[in-house]
Amino acid sequence: MAGLIYRRVFEDWETLDDILDGRPPDLDTVKRRLFILERRTDTGRPDHFYKNYRDHRIGEARTHGTLLTTVFAGLADVYLHDRGGRIFVHPDRLGEWQHLLPFLSPLSVTAFAMHRMARGEFRAAGDRSEPVRRLIAASIAHSALLTVRDPVLDDLVDREGLNETHLHLNGSTELDVLWLHALERPHAFHRALNDPANSAVREQYEQISPRIDAFGVYRRVRVARRLRWLLTHAAFGGRPFGMDAIARAARGAAPASHDGRPEWVESAHHSLTHVRHDLTHGLLPLQTEAAWYMGVFEHLEASDDEASACAFHAYLLVLGLVGRLSVQQVDQFGFDQFQKYTWNGVRWDIERAYANRYHQLACSDAGDLDHLEGRFAPKASVGENAELLRQILRGYASYHGDSDARFRTITGTEDVSRSRRLDLGLVVHFIKDRERAGDGNAPCRHHRLRRDLERRCRAFSTLLAASPVARRYVTGIDAAANEMHAPPEVFAAIFRSLRQFGMNHATFHVGEDFTHLLSGIRAVWEAVTFLAMERGDRIGHGTSIGIDPELWRRRVGPRLTMAMHDHLDDLVFAHERLLSLGRRPDLVHDLARRIDRLAQRIYGGAAAPSAALLHRAWRMRDLDPVTAQRVHRFVRSNTSLPRDAQEDAVARVSLDAGWRDRAGRAFRAHRDDQAAFELYLLYHSQSVRQAGRRWSEVATDDIPMDVLIELQHATIDELNRRGVAIETLPTSNVRISFYDDFADHHLFRWLGLCGDRFGADAPRPAVCVGSDDPGIFATNLRNEYAHILRTLTARYGLSSTKAQEHLRQLNETARAFRFRRPVELWRAGDGRRPPTRAGGVR
Repeated sequence: MAGLIYRRVFEDWETLDDILDGRPPDLDTVKRRLFILERRTDTGRPDHFYKNYRDHRIGEARTHGTLLTTVFAGLADVYLHDRGGRIFVHPDRLGEWQHLLPFLSPLSVTAFAMHRMARGEFRAAGDRSEPVRRLIAASIAHSALLTVRDPVLDDLVDREGLNETHLHLNGSTELDVLWLHALERPHAFHRALNDPANSAVREQYEQISPRIDAFGVYRRVRVARRLRWLLTHAAFGGRPFGMDAIARAARGAAPASHDGRPEWVESAHHSLTHVRHDLTHGLLPLQTEAAWYMGVFEHLEASDDEASACAFHAYLLVLGLVGRLSVQQVDQFGFDQFQKYTWNGVRWDIERAYANRYHQLACSDAGDLDHLEGRFAPKASVGENAELLRQILRGYASYHGDSDARFRTITGTEDVSRSRRLDLGLVVHFIKDRERAGDGNAPCRHHRLRRDLERRCRAFSTLLAASPVARRYVTGIDAAANEMHAPPEVFAAIFRSLRQFGMNHATFHVGEDFTHLLSGIRAVWEAVTFLAMERGDRIGHGTSIGIDPELWRRRVGPRLTMAMHDHLDDLVFAHERLLSLGRRPDLVHDLARRIDRLAQRIYGGAAAPSAALLHRAWRMRDLDPVTAQRVHRFVRSNTSLPRDAQEDAVARVSLDAGWRDRAGRAFRAHRDDQAAFELYLLYHSQSVRQAGRRWSEVATDDIPMDVLIELQHATIDELNRRGVAIETLPTSNVRISFYDDFADHHLFRWLGLCGDRFGADAPRPAVCVGSDDPGIFATNLRNEYAHILRTLTARYGLSSTKAQEHLRQLNETARAFRFRRPVELWRAGDGRRPPTRAGGVR
């Protein structure tokens, strides 16, 4: 509850509009708006609950300036503390602090804490500014995210370094870094913002305010830059301004002149560098902004300058607006909400370059990360992939102080001379995409996506064949984005092709978001089965095989709706697994009846396919459907040929090794189980696809909770049998999944700490920790470990020694399962060529 009321100061859009109109609201109006904003988040509490908090926390504020300093003092007092001249987060408040980060700039709160440690120093100039510079440098460098001070975590980072196995390079830039970039390059920032005509992006803007669009964000960012100039000269130069200046800045009118100098200048450089060069010389961008905050706080506390207070509040609100577009909010659950942040373009301009991101992710000068696996999406052409990889590696070389000139081309054998920690591996992640309304006439499911994957696979394979540098750094393959848009089977062909081409490691985003928990469990099983996961591979998230089924049902409710074909697949999967396990014969019999009814509705015909036949056809889904259709037509038209001759004739259709592999697999499936093969083809038919899209209402307890737990355990057993690890991403899961807090997270079940609920002999998977999209989730790997450590000791009562063992084991598992350099299969003269067709799609 520590952030109540305070956090709403940074999202009061009505007050922002009033201030920019030159008519700031009175303080009672602001306080009323803060109460209303807070109450909207939880209408289950009475008015007096929120009003009492409001009056307790900001009731004494009598001016706009005291309102702001009261808010920052309250936040700094509760969440931050000073240890040896450096600001840390209170360990007991780390979880609450994480929930606050989507609302505000952590740099601004840190700067307030530093301001109170250095009162009056901004009045000094020259050499006397050095203590302030040292104070700022102790807490802020390339990242504004604070951490906790804990000897267990510090020792792990210092001695071993952390191993990051799941991080998307795009989506990693922090809010405060992004904000400074937007102020520096507002036109480029605006050009990159995605067209709000995109329905998902339009939804995101309307969730913030119906009156805000991309151009409105851009206009307000430019206003904030002018306000920063006004505030700089008021706080550091003794040149006050009035509300009329704020209105002129908001309108974009020509600035007034004072003593022959304009009120503001449209400069890309931070305004503080024009006034206090002695203070800012040599400071990093975040440090300069922190120094500016400190000076503004000092000015507000030393004067009754309401115009400056209103301008500063407006500045913070525009920053909060950009934050709403760049950091996933606490009330935005599910992957659909997350994906809007990847589509809105807010990071597209700044993330064209990479060097600063390596500094940010490293956190400290020595580097918190020993190894980083950065993920990126492949482009559709060889040239685009080469340029993307070149930019990624030039940034990496720059981080290590090496010349980026060595990566002007990537066809040589260049490597980076490492000056500190941070070994880099890259994972190419293909993108899942939904079927479109016009795809109904396509020859198979996800035909358009399969064709796109083929093009990208061919283009990237060609680059790998030509570039030793690409082979040196690209260590694995993945598929990301909304897993409900495309199942694992769609990626089976390109994963096989790239493995045959030398990409020995694979991971796959799966079990992260799901309609029914059983669907999520099935998706994990499909991923490891259809993608032929083996020892050393990993899956990303796997929430569905860790979450407590009872917790899932409480959060979802008693019923949900889902597509009929997904429901049928779930029932077939549960039926087959329970049969294999020899469990619950009564439920197996009931599932068979339900499967028969549902299959009749989807497949039609006089007799519905049995559960056993449906499962045998399901096992063929890793085939390429277009190739399977061609093989089927060939066999039907050549029935006079012996089987061996048919297979030879199919293989001779193309000289391409990829085609021969796909056609051979399809031919053998047809030969070994013709009935299942023909049902597999029917599964891809237009009539079955259309019938399966109809909605079905399902009770969330249609599969008993204890059976769901058994299916989770069986899937973990399968992962362990194959030697496959799970990448767990706590903050990401808390934001996207069904959790309210870190203590709910399934990691602790996997660590064997919930034996009373799931059984002392419950299987435990190999687990490594990642940060996913650290910019969107306002986190980093060090803080992911800090949250785990805090939960182990506070929630589960472990001693520091026992908690340390768990942290070390997680990091060691990540180190063991990080993707090693691929075996060199492209040596001159080995005859290997890129596959001409990755998926066989025509």
